[in-house]
Amino acid sequence: MRRLKVLPLCLAFLAFLFLTIKLYLYDNLAYTSDFFGFLQMSQTWLTQGKFMFENAWGYHSGIHNYYFILLFAPLTLLLAGKGLVLGLFLLWSLTVYKLYKNNQLNPFVKNTFYFSFLFSPMGFWLWDHPLYGWHLELLFLPLSLLLVLSYLEKNKLLFIASILALFLLREDAPVLFCSIALGYIYINQEHRNLKNYVKIVAASLLALVVSLLLLKWNQNYFGVDGAGRLSSSLQQFQSSLAQGALPLYWSNIKNTLLLLGASALPLFALLPRNLFKSLVVFSIVSLPLYFILILAAQNYGLDDIYHGLFWPPRFNLLVGLFWSIIFITLHKQNISLSSVQKISFVVLIFFAYMIQIDVLQKNQKYNITPRLFSMMSSFKAQLPSHLLSAEEKASLSCLSKELPKHSSILSNGYLFRLFERHNLLWIGRSRELQQLPSIIVCLETPQFGDSSSCLEEAKLNTQLPLHFQKNQLHIWHGPESSQTLRTCFKEGSPAP
Repeated sequence: MRRLKVLPLCLAFLAFLFLTIKLYLYDNLAYTSDFFGFLQMSQTWLTQGKFMFENAWGYHSGIHNYYFILLFAPLTLLLAGKGLVLGLFLLWSLTVYKLYKNNQLNPFVKNTFYFSFLFSPMGFWLWDHPLYGWHLELLFLPLSLLLVLSYLEKNKLLFIASILALFLLREDAPVLFCSIALGYIYINQEHRNLKNYVKIVAASLLALVVSLLLLKWNQNYFGVDGAGRLSSSLQQFQSSLAQGALPLYWSNIKNTLLLLGASALPLFALLPRNLFKSLVVFSIVSLPLYFILILAAQNYGLDDIYHGLFWPPRFNLLVGLFWSIIFITLHKQNISLSSVQKISFVVLIFFAYMIQIDVLQKNQKYNITPRLFSMMSSFKAQLPSHLLSAEEKASLSCLSKELPKHSSILSNGYLFRLFERHNLLWIGRSRELQQLPSIIVCLETPQFGDSSSCLEEAKLNTQLPLHFQKNQLHIWHGPESSQTLRTCFKEGSPAP
């Protein structure tokens, strides 16, 4: 009985450790850009009457079918950006709970998932999602696993809810569903009946067509040039093939397979016969996903490896399909391990970590140490918050609190966290969307890549005649904000 209680306590400790580190990184300005775009999308339909609107690209429903983000509104209205993190954490908690309670998967399989993937360097990297911090696509992984577990347990209500949630994540979700379903049919010896394949493919194609038609309608209604993005991606893909990019794509695919394999290394090392079918099935049903993900990455250019297949919002789909196939394959299988094999589990976990760290370093330049141990004094200096003095942090926090609610603020992307409850404006996008800031806050430092752009854009906003500077902070504002700045910065009246 005592042994049974150790595992859930260990999982709970690791889960809350990951959550604590994530929130610490968030509070110390480690995330920017898209994190706050999703924060705005979750709220603006209630606060501004604008459906899925954010200040980087406008009406985002004309770019992606991110409808599930609307369900985060209660959390983000209450907790702002931390509501997004908490929502993802709760979904993962439900998924892990369902896996833990599943009696049809061998404990060895579940322990491999927990310690070789979920709470591994690779798992932390996906949870961290460096620079951006949060994308709705991060939900693809827990939802795909929840979909499989609910089906295996014959939990119809949760299965239907998982399908609906999956399809509300993004327009290409039916492709992931189709890949998982086809894998299930083949693995469970139902491939002899061609009708099963036809039904799944037909239903998935129908869902995909409906999703794309809805996306097209949103593009026309909100005046978003989403078709231009798709056309540009196709042209770029054709151009890249003409330039001989096929070896590069193949190299990236092999590296993703290496990382995926490392996440289940103990299983592949100790149960090679059981998982041979999994490898074959995954290599086939993942082809449509690989094509879609490679195509989507074209918007960032061929040389941008960071936003390629290894980018967490894309890689999550592959991981979700990979582990779904493993769960389906090993479901209800009797697995017995010798004492030597059980002992070797720990050694294999160590090698899995080494492979993951090496692949992530080479393909994403991701160093897990300063992120995982960011709360230690020796690594705090590597976080963006370190560029601000304690006095500057306090003054900016005061400014955020004292400004009227939902003030339009333009600032460096890394300062967004400090003004998360206001109407954040993006450098280089606000004028295009015809949005005028009521205050501009720029931190002049070479460590912020958008520092000079912030200062340049501030000069274009002539409706803000007053400029206040203290050390590396520059603030442009109107007369109505002068008293607020005197209060927060404890200075005399900022001079024009």
